[in-house]
Amino acid sequence: MLKAQNSAPVHISAGSCASIKNGTIKSWEELQTIIESGRFELLGRTQKEQARYMSESAKLAEQHGSVSKYMTAKLSTLQPRSGFILMLNDYPYALEESISHYILWSTSPLPSGNTPPQSVIDYLDSPEFCSNIYSNRPFEFLWLVNPPHLRSVPSIYHGHLFIKQ
Repeated sequence: MLKAQNSAPVHISAGSCASIKNGTIKSWEELQTIIESGRFELLGRTQKEQARYMSESAKLAEQHGSVSKYMTAKLSTLQPRSGFILMLNDYPYALEESISHYILWSTSPLPSGNTPPQSVIDYLDSPEFCSNIYSNRPFEFLWLVNPPHLRSVPSIYHGHLFIKQ
C-alpha cells in the first residue's frame, strides 16, 4: 500500500495546481528548459483540460471525501512489485502530442526537483517498465517532483515522468 505523506485532506482549488494562464502547448525543448530551470509553475493544462480537471476533482471529493482518499483507495488495489505504480496522467499538462505525461506513484518519498532518484532510474531500466510500457524501444525522458505548494495530491508520493520516443 502506498504511504501517505500526511493525513490532511486535500482541497482542490484553482490556486492549488498549475495556473491556467501557463497552459500553452509546450514542445519537448520548452518542457526541458522549464524542468531544467526548476520553474515548474510555468507548466499548466489547457483551459479545457483544467476545467475538466476541476470539475472531476470536485466530483471525486464529493463522492470520496477528497481526491487524496480516492487516489489512496485506487492505488491500494494495485500491487506494485517495484514500489512504483505508473499511470498515464488523466489530466496532463499542455504538451505536444508526441510527449506522454505519466504519474509515477511511489511507496517511498521522492525529493522535489528535476533529478530522479536512483530508484526511479532503476525502475525505468527494469523489465517491468521496458517490456510492458515501452516494448524495449528507445526513449527520452524528463522527470520532476513538484514542490509542496504545486502538488494537487500532496498526501501521496508521486513524480511526473515525461516520455518522448
